[in-house]
Amino acid sequence: MVYTFQPITPQLAKIAAGWQYPFPYDFYNIPKGRQRFAVRGYLNPNYAYHSIKDENETWIGICTFGADARVAGGDYSETAIDIGLGLCPEHTGRGMGTAVVAAILDFATANADTSVFRATIASFNRRSQRVFEKNGFHRTQEFMTSAGVNFQVWIKP
Repeated sequence: MVYTFQPITPQLAKIAAGWQYPFPYDFYNIPKGRQRFAVRGYLNPNYAYHSIKDENETWIGICTFGADARVAGGDYSETAIDIGLGLCPEHTGRGMGTAVVAAILDFATANADTSVFRATIASFNRRSQRVFEKNGFHRTQEFMTSAGVNFQVWIKP
């Protein structure tokens, strides 16, 4: 499968902010009162959000390259490109994650001056951890946020 990346549009940012995932992934749902704030973040050029489309031009998700992929409490002192990923709810759990992350890495490598990547993943999200592990990432740390949520930081050197 071939994936393409384009800077996210206001229309797609608004849709992404309203995505609703089933338990336990509902952790990623943005509350209605915070969706407007999320849209502003998606459109902030410093966070480099992109839409991801498949070879049929079907929108399958979004990704970010930068500080918005970090979680407060983690150690981000090592130089790396932070990547974040969100698939449209109807595309999750269908076995496409490994190929999507590989495409994200190819896109980022072609457009950046480093090949060290980092992802911060909720500790409960084994599905995402397996996807990143299959793409050459390894866990370097685990931490708990001030809200009591455990996260892991994964690096691909």
